[in-house]
Amino acid sequence: MSSNFLNRSHLQLHVVLDARKLRRSKRNSKSVTIFIKGELNEISQDPTTGYRTLTQVPQHSPPLQIEFNLTNSQPCHIRYLLRNHLNSLRWLSGNLAPRISKAATDIGSGGFNIRVFVTLTCMNVVVTSPLSEEESRQEMLKKLVLGGKIEGEDLNDIDREDESCPICLENFLAGSNFTYPTRMSCSHVFHEACLLDWLERENTCPICRTVLPEQ
Repeated sequence: MSSNFLNRSHLQLHVVLDARKLRRSKRNSKSVTIFIKGELNEISQDPTTGYRTLTQVPQHSPPLQIEFNLTNSQPCHIRYLLRNHLNSLRWLSGNLAPRISKAATDIGSGGFNIRVFVTLTCMNVVVTSPLSEEESRQEMLKKLVLGGKIEGEDLNDIDREDESCPICLENFLAGSNFTYPTRMSCSHVFHEACLLDWLERENTCPICRTVLPEQ
C-alpha cells in the first residue's frame, strides 16, 4: 500500500461489512477476511475562492487482502489480531475491531465468515498559485484569439486562396505562419499566431484600430 495512505490528514475511510452464518458442518470456522483498496485523488484548490477541482483520473493502488480466524469476539482481542496483520495500516484496527466484534456477536453461536471491504481515498490537495498580472493578461489574450477561431464550414466563407493575413501578408491556406484564421469583434480576420503576437504589443485591431476591451 502506497505511503500516501499512511498520512491520515487527507484520508477518507469507507467500510462495508458482510457477515454470514455458516452451515452446521462448518460451525467451528470463524473467519474474517478484509479487503483493502486505496484510491489517490489529486485536487487543485483555488487560493482565493477555495474551490476544489479534480485534476487527474484517480489512481488505484493494488488491493490488499487479509484473513484470520477468531477465537473470541471481544474487541480487544480483534484489535490485537488486526494490529498484527495490518502492519503500516494498523491504525485501522481501532475503527474495524468494534464493527467486527458486533457482527460476530449478532451472529451468535456457530461458524461464520465476516467480510470487510475497506476503501481508503487519499485527497492530495494542491493549492494553485495565483496568476501574475502578466500571466492573467496572456490568458485573456489567448481566450480572445481562440474565441474567434474560424473552422469547419465557416472556413468556406473565406477565400483563403486569394486572401492573405494583413499582418504576415501570407495567405490563409498556407504560408510559414499558417494557423487557423480567427475573426476579431470588428470582423477583421487574421492568423491566430499573428494576431496573438500583435496583441501582446498593441491593444487595437491592426486594420481599423478598434480598441480592445480591458476585460
